[in-house]
Amino acid sequence: MGVSNWLASRKRMPQVPGQTVLSVVAPGQTEPAVVVPGQTVLSVVAPGPIEQEREVRGSIAAQPGPIAARFGPTVFSGGCKPLLDPIVYNIPVSMVEMYPGRNLIVRSHDPSEIVGGLSRENLARASYVQVLSVSSDLESLINWGKGIPVDLVVKDPDIDLPLLYQCSPLLARHPVRVTVPVVPGFSKLVKLAVSLNFAVKLDVSQADSPLVEEMSRVAHSYLHQATVAQPIEYFHSLFMAFYRGEPVTLWAIQEEDPSYARYITDDGKETLSKRLAGLDLKGEVSSFVSRFKDDLISEGGECRSCEFLGPCSGYFKWPDPEYRCDGVKALFRTLKDTAEELRRDLAEFDPIGKEEWS
Repeated sequence: MGVSNWLASRKRMPQVPGQTVLSVVAPGQTEPAVVVPGQTVLSVVAPGPIEQEREVRGSIAAQPGPIAARFGPTVFSGGCKPLLDPIVYNIPVSMVEMYPGRNLIVRSHDPSEIVGGLSRENLARASYVQVLSVSSDLESLINWGKGIPVDLVVKDPDIDLPLLYQCSPLLARHPVRVTVPVVPGFSKLVKLAVSLNFAVKLDVSQADSPLVEEMSRVAHSYLHQATVAQPIEYFHSLFMAFYRGEPVTLWAIQEEDPSYARYITDDGKETLSKRLAGLDLKGEVSSFVSRFKDDLISEGGECRSCEFLGPCSGYFKWPDPEYRCDGVKALFRTLKDTAEELRRDLAEFDPIGKEEWS
């Protein structure tokens, strides 16, 4: 579907803050699953290439675009249950029984350990499962249930790139995302991942200039290349936030917002996220992002006058608050300008189209 039809389907989907969730709308699916109470959609349906939408914007009944895919509500056999605790805990599979009644992200290097360690009851509490190595034997996951969201974590893009081919059978039964570290050459793996129909999340911190340039090329491909049919985060959610004029932060997009996310280390210590492991927290944990942003503003650095302070909220100022964000701001500007251009294009629709998107 094109961007316009996609937006119509998203307007029909209710969303309630709470649980972190992960899923994919399959090809040809017309009605998105309903988010149950207590869930939060971290990411949204891929809008499809911008250039393709421009080509068809003169008609609502244009030719179908690329597959719409999203990380949204997880629907397991028997349905998801609202849980008492809105916090999502990323834990090793060996600790599942230590977190009863909690929303979970369950991780392991060994897929068979995940399959064996999750009962039906525990599986209903899992937002998704995380496999920490794409070199693992995935046979157990391929034959395990149906529609269970899987996050494959890449360690070394050069080494792991050819291994993605052996992961593609997972897509026949499960929605799959590939988490890719932003290191030199990462864009090659991203290109292959989206060509195989995997969604992508970039694991990014304070990238140097060459890496920011590489990210910019990936963002351009996501925005304009007709063959890209899957979301690439954080570009996707940020683009949609700019398009809709809705507030969002990179901390939330990257699943590191402590107001709903916690990371449990392998030795059982609770921290905010893997990136913030070892941080000496002071004050109320869930307000960390707002306090960190306020500190950056009070220090009078570039954040104080940055037009993107809201969506960034200091994400790229950790761990070094002196990191220069010129390249990142240029990337944000590209996403915002393209979103505004799309909004203008849709505003030029005929009266029927204008009414539909008002």
